[in-house]
Amino acid sequence: MKLILTLLALLLSVSPTYAGLWETNCSSCHNGKVAPSKESLRKKFKTADEFIDAVRSKVLEGKMPRGLGYRFVAKELYGKFPQCKCRCRKFRNQHRLANHQKVISENYFQL
Repeated sequence: MKLILTLLALLLSVSPTYAGLWETNCSSCHNGKVAPSKESLRKKFKTADEFIDAVRSKVLEGKMPRGLGYRFVAKELYGKFPQCKCRCRKFRNQHRLANHQKVISENYFQL
């Protein structure tokens, strides 16, 4: 019984290695031969926002696969998440509210 508890404690104390999304999803193609390497992408795109904009355009063109966690890859490459564009619910709601207030104020003065 003590042996089982000791082995269980040992297994739980060992932390698993984390390869990261770049190594698991991207590095097989982005090796410098098939697609640009990690270093050349960092030189070409100076910020995470530039990187994500380029990735979005390539995904929409069909040159890169969808749904591989590109925001998290950008965080691995640049150390921070890219800024959220207007697709974010918070910004859409602010935009709707601003337009709604504008329409209300225009209609109010027409009465």
